[in-house]
Amino acid sequence: METHPAEPPGSAWRSYVIHAFVVTAAGYALSVLDLSTSAKFAMAAVVVLPACFALASPIRRLPGVRRVL
Repeated sequence: METHPAEPPGSAWRSYVIHAFVVTAAGYALSVLDLSTSAKFAMAAVVVLPACFALASPIRRLPGVRRVL
């Protein structure tokens, strides 16, 4: 099956679509910590990237989501 060149492969596209929600949740969770902004950014980067890809597959299994994502 040939895909359109402008269309990213499966998990990458789904991760891109949900990353705003994951980043926002991580930002709220890290806001209670008394750390520098750089430390919070580093912690968020380490957590958010794998979380987006880990959530991409289960989210696609939800009814009706497969057609959209």
